[in-house]
Amino acid sequence: MKQLMLATAILFSSLFVTAPEAGAVIGNPYWCFTGIATLPCADGVYFGWVYCGMAQGEGYFYFYDGSVFHGNFQCGVPHGQGEVMTRMGYIAGIWYRGTFVQTVSLPQYQVQQYYTTATTNYYSTPQVQQNYHSTTSSDFALSDYTIEDVSDTQFGRQLMGKMR
Repeated sequence: MKQLMLATAILFSSLFVTAPEAGAVIGNPYWCFTGIATLPCADGVYFGWVYCGMAQGEGYFYFYDGSVFHGNFQCGVPHGQGEVMTRMGYIAGIWYRGTFVQTVSLPQYQVQQYYTTATTNYYSTPQVQQNYHSTTSSDFALSDYTIEDVSDTQFGRQLMGKMR
């Protein structure tokens, strides 16, 4: 019994041990949270459903370069249908565990709704704006975007790999 308690204590404490060389914390500080949340990430800000501190379900990922991904997430990566929207246009498709696997055709009015919702989420959620501005000084403005499918262009092929 003592060995089991000792092993459990070591395992639990190892989740929060600081790695001195990297200056990073091992473990997810949001691990106990489930619900709708804003999560700061290395290359952007996530806003949407979270399960045990990871993106799980529908959400929006605001990249620091101004593009946004809307879609389904599983274990913190895109999984299922989603769209990457940029100033030059959008691609819609299906991701499998973070890898783009197939292009999907969406009606333009539906993509317009995603643009509108992404903008609304950004401007109505102070945590998204604060996390976004903590890394970049540029503002996020989907109103400047072109709603055009670019999946058959070289730029579109680059976007397909963006979420890897």
